[in-house]
Amino acid sequence: LLKKENETMAAKQQSALPQSPKLPVDAVVASSLLMLPGFNGGSVTLKGMWGKGRAYALAQDIMHGAGLDVSYGANETVCIGKIRETIAPSQELLKNVVEQCPDLLPICAVVMAAAVLEGEPVVLTLPDGDDRFTLTHFLSHCGITEENGMLRAAESVEAQRDSWIAPSPAWAMAFALCSFLMPSLRLSNPNIVSLRYPKFWSVYNGLPKPHREESEEKEEKENAAPVRRRVIAKGVYGELPTPIAEDDI
Repeated sequence: LLKKENETMAAKQQSALPQSPKLPVDAVVASSLLMLPGFNGGSVTLKGMWGKGRAYALAQDIMHGAGLDVSYGANETVCIGKIRETIAPSQELLKNVVEQCPDLLPICAVVMAAAVLEGEPVVLTLPDGDDRFTLTHFLSHCGITEENGMLRAAESVEAQRDSWIAPSPAWAMAFALCSFLMPSLRLSNPNIVSLRYPKFWSVYNGLPKPHREESEEKEEKENAAPVRRRVIAKGVYGELPTPIAEDDI
């Protein structure tokens, strides 16, 4: 009798699960890809549902500060480029990111670097600790120095000649974005990105039209409707940093 009850309960639980559950896009990966048009124009369309948690709300605030024109639909998220100057993340936003979703701090660092290079005075409001150290170390390799709490464009490029080791996939993707602001950056461990988004370098190196897998092309030919791709980048981009090799960005 107990066996039958367990089987019945398991059958009910299985029938309650949707056949094709809808999962939101990864907030960190999505933000990194949506930032691309902010550097050299073009547009990015992400197929999939935008989430409703705190990470997604924080990501929206960061991209709004970056001056990006992003629309969030039920089944896709689209960024069509930059519509105003960059505003560095506020002290409150940085505090919320560190406390609630520290994986978004690298994107904040990219926005801060962009704001500095656009001439905006940026104050580093993070308290002393691991997050501040990683942030300033990242920025120093991107040509940004910290002096008495103020971020400034470095006068020399000595730090940029050294290869940087990203402590996480999110920091590696952010470093790739900063290479549009400051070319010839070198990343020692690009493969770390595969832990979160294995196709990132394929998309990045394939700009302005990311490389498509043979399976995707075959599926598109077989189906009447266009294939639904995770990332579609179009438009005219500037010259990519060179060389773009397995150990460089």
